[in-house]
Amino acid sequence: MQKRFLLDTMKSLHKQFKKENPETKCSYFYFTKNRPFFVVKPSADARETCLCKTHINFAYKTQALKKQGIIQTDNLCDVINASVCDNQSKNCMYNSCNACQNKTLTYNENKIKGVIKYSQWIRKEEVYEKDGKKMKTIKNVKEELSDRIANFLKSYEKDLVQFKKHVFNIKVQFHNFRVCLNKLQPNEAAIVVDFSENYNCKYNEEVQSHHFGGSRKQISLHTVMVYTHDPDKQYKPQSFCTISSSTCHQPAAIWAHLDPIIQFIRSEHRSVDTVHFFSDGPSTQYRQKQNFYLLCKKIFDYGFAASTWSFFEAGHGKGPADGVGGFLKRTADQVVANGKDIANVDDFMKHLNNASKIKLYLIKEEDISAIQDNLPKVIPRLVGTMKVHQIFTDNEHYLKYRSLSCFCASFKRGFCDCYNPQIYKINTNEPVASEENIVPLYPDLSSDDEVPLSSLRVLKDIQNTLPRTSFYQSVYGNYPSSDDEDTQDSSANKENFAISKNDSFIDGTNEAQPSSSYKDCSSKQVSVDDFLHVFVYSDNLKKKRYSYVCKALTPVEEDGEVKVVFLRVAGKKDARLFRLDERDINYVDSEDIIKILPNPTVVKKGLRVYYQFDVSIDVFEK
Repeated sequence: MQKRFLLDTMKSLHKQFKKENPETKCSYFYFTKNRPFFVVKPSADARETCLCKTHINFAYKTQALKKQGIIQTDNLCDVINASVCDNQSKNCMYNSCNACQNKTLTYNENKIKGVIKYSQWIRKEEVYEKDGKKMKTIKNVKEELSDRIANFLKSYEKDLVQFKKHVFNIKVQFHNFRVCLNKLQPNEAAIVVDFSENYNCKYNEEVQSHHFGGSRKQISLHTVMVYTHDPDKQYKPQSFCTISSSTCHQPAAIWAHLDPIIQFIRSEHRSVDTVHFFSDGPSTQYRQKQNFYLLCKKIFDYGFAASTWSFFEAGHGKGPADGVGGFLKRTADQVVANGKDIANVDDFMKHLNNASKIKLYLIKEEDISAIQDNLPKVIPRLVGTMKVHQIFTDNEHYLKYRSLSCFCASFKRGFCDCYNPQIYKINTNEPVASEENIVPLYPDLSSDDEVPLSSLRVLKDIQNTLPRTSFYQSVYGNYPSSDDEDTQDSSANKENFAISKNDSFIDGTNEAQPSSSYKDCSSKQVSVDDFLHVFVYSDNLKKKRYSYVCKALTPVEEDGEVKVVFLRVAGKKDARLFRLDERDINYVDSEDIIKILPNPTVVKKGLRVYYQFDVSIDVFEK
């Protein structure tokens, strides 16, 4: 029988049953005793906790319109179908179809007046007090909002454009994942990878100070599903999990965790020469330039001829690897419940190594450090990283990338020319070739393409004519549009280019200074611990603008924001000396980043720590 969840208490349901069946004698005890076995009480653990923020926020808005009587349905598929010619066409779903580009939904005109209330998941700054000091933190909270219906419909139409792209990307990525598996060749292996949520070590019996304190250790679980060719069943799945006491989830850790799995494939499946990776796409883990570099280098070091890496759409990366992590953590909890301790990674390995068919491998912190130490300090950025959903390589000096995955070719699958793939030069030891499609390390000033302002060698006589793009675009860029993609966004961005005479380029002044240290530092992607010069606004209307120095706590996230901790000017004469304000933590929109600053010198005065820059920074603090 299909499981059914109770949506009310048994007492209320018994009363309702008596009202509907007054002639039937049924006591409360008899009513509860004869509850069908497949009707169960919902539990807090079974609730949805990994919903896509894009999906749920758009669904809340659609439900609000339906409740107000402005539209006739709150089914998201029906909303999309009403706004496009064909929901299977990329042109339609990317809003570049001439027939439905300007098509709008049908609204009840009699209801478009007044105010509408709706729910949204938003990031909100909260202030709390700790040890007599006020601290700020950013939390994701669900809030009830209201707006005038006319304004609400404008924002809803904009959200619909982005939502259609989001849905199309989801379908295409999962479709190609299934195509890859169903037609797996003898020379291919498909690998699905994902970091499971860290496991909290437990003792069977714990003292109070350990249970409520910060003494509990965590274990990283990198779960993997490997699919190889099977003539009888199309493919053969095998489960793996690598565990480590290091909680680092960056590219160096990824490839340290992948090493024993790839070694297993090389020894057990010697005919495999092409590997297809699948994962979600967080910018701090899989979808970033360090991982692209390691893919190009490592895959050939292992002796493979080619490889692809596909990223599922943001918020929709759940796959078979997640089930591996869930099983292991439930099994570990059962081991603890049976009277044993799992206090560290060695205990985890000891008790779970032979508990199932999942192969476990232990990864040491030294393995991760060895890969991290061998990474080059400067890796050329890939323009449009956040819009890339597949990269592939058959040459260790470069790879190709495109907006969506494709495995249509019967020979050398995943290496076709669909979706206009572009070349990304990855070899940091050689100068970048002058081919049109290769991403340059430094932009050409004569080009019309968008370039990061911080990378330009600004000349004083052309200072007011150079194009300025947002920092987010300078890091991730606009994905090169193919013939069937929407090109209006890029043209609209070019119309918004402008340079303010008050903008600082090198040292917070209007004069250009050829400092190579700034060029090298500011031309890379934002990383953790980078020092940034940013704009901060007094309110949402951006009526008054300030500028601060801050330190990045995260890279640029998928929503285009960076978590930072702010610094305050400590010098009396100029803004070279700063102190860290650990209580002032917030998110900064990547569009408001002016530039990445070179690392300052750490100066200690007694117990206080200061950061001193070589030049004065043009800050305007509140």
